[in-house]
Amino acid sequence: MEWLTSVLIYILGFLSSVFLQKRSERRESEKALSREVYRPLHEELAQTSSRVERRLYCDNPAVWLKTEASGLAGKIDTSTRRKLQHLYGVTVPCYQAAFMEASQESEQLRKKWDLLYGSSLPEGYNRRDFDWWKFLLGEECSGTGIVLGTVEGMKIYNAYLTAERLVSGLSLEEFLRDRWNEATGSPRFATYRAARRETLREIKEVMEHLVCRMRV
Repeated sequence: MEWLTSVLIYILGFLSSVFLQKRSERRESEKALSREVYRPLHEELAQTSSRVERRLYCDNPAVWLKTEASGLAGKIDTSTRRKLQHLYGVTVPCYQAAFMEASQESEQLRKKWDLLYGSSLPEGYNRRDFDWWKFLLGEECSGTGIVLGTVEGMKIYNAYLTAERLVSGLSLEEFLRDRWNEATGSPRFATYRAARRETLREIKEVMEHLVCRMRV
């Protein structure tokens, strides 16, 4: 029986050694993925989230495209890979398309307002810039409290809005509220707002998932 005990001890030792080796290899593989994939993707998503938060266009995902091209995407676990594929293959392209559509709509509206309310900047007037994109795409009207000076012209698209051109004695605040209400009815703007909210939500979810997958 002693020989049988010895054999069993040997087998258990061998299996234990194999198990420990496999676990060590798996940990090293996870560390390599963290270093080569998860951290770079997390950094890229942080930058993308910042741009979307500021209502800017987000470029194509260089890190993810590189990950796919190198074959590293195939080494990512199925759950993580599916989340990344949906984010980069569906959600981000939808945001990019919605951004372009909303940008065209903003340009068309401002050109129309140029004709209705704008004029060339009178001599001696100061030019006042206004972030129409941020204003029109805001979740709520944020132009309140702005006052247009008597010798100021606020740029619309190519033309300028002056106090003399405000319709029916409206204040600038009232004028901007009317323009925001007009723009709110645009399906393109509504689509962009929804795409922006969904993109920010999904980026946050994927970033949290990546943090859980990272190994030191």
